[in-house]
Amino acid sequence: MNISIIIPTLNRLVDLQKFISSLEEQTYLANELIIVDQSDNDLTKEFITNYSNLQKKINVKYLYSPEKSLTKARNFGIKHIGESCDLVAFFDDDVILNSDYLSEIINFFENDKQMVYKAATGYIQRKKWKSKISFLFKLFFLQEEKDGKFKINGLPTYPENKSKIYSVEFFSGCNMIFRKEIFNEFSFDNRLKKYCYMEDADFSFRLTRKYKGVFIPTAICIHNQSTINRLKFKELTSFFIQNYVYLFKKNIKKTPANIFAFIWSIFGLIFISLLTFKFRKVAGYFSGLLKVFLKREDSFDR
Repeated sequence: MNISIIIPTLNRLVDLQKFISSLEEQTYLANELIIVDQSDNDLTKEFITNYSNLQKKINVKYLYSPEKSLTKARNFGIKHIGESCDLVAFFDDDVILNSDYLSEIINFFENDKQMVYKAATGYIQRKKWKSKISFLFKLFFLQEEKDGKFKINGLPTYPENKSKIYSVEFFSGCNMIFRKEIFNEFSFDNRLKKYCYMEDADFSFRLTRKYKGVFIPTAICIHNQSTINRLKFKELTSFFIQNYVYLFKKNIKKTPANIFAFIWSIFGLIFISLLTFKFRKVAGYFSGLLKVFLKREDSFDR
């Protein structure tokens, strides 16, 4: 099977170089690497040009997108996928892959003869998060490690069981793989501009209303969560709450139970932030809710 990799990047040359190094060490090499550069300088372009001239293991395509939008960058990259491609993988530029990541993905899809599964996500290696108030995330219908399915308010959960392959609905944006043909039906939501928080949840939710996805725990990666171009608490939580409201309105049926879970979860976000003295997050939540309430034109200008 042939696999194309799409990487949107923004002013993170060092992180991107580390990702490419991990890509070179794969036991199964990708057929093409598509870089969608949104940087403010030419450093990434110069590096990719030199890299392409020095080696021929992977066909590298460099694309420049002047608008800083993760969803538009991914959609732009999709338009340039090679005809021989079978699978399309998306990774964040600050991810590092274990050497057998791609081979584990390819092995699964090659054995899926009936093409039951259209999407997959791997295991993000990180320290298990523990807290005395972790039960509150369950109480307020918030994101938690569970079964990789969506809650009734539209928030995703992360796969908790790392010992087996099983069906999930949520594919984490830092590492997600799809069969190429699904892009004849689906694209990323371009309304989620700039810092497109929850764009992976939106795409995953819409896709899994029709097709199945899978969690492959043997496909392991590390998400370094680079500090470059990462928003501060107040901005981040403002974008999060705006996108959450938008995606609830867009994707979720407005039953009494769903509406209650949605409102209850927003209350929970604020309550937990106050309980843990994260007042900048609280300010961000209220800022985002105010923008939604006032229906400002830039409230979805991410």
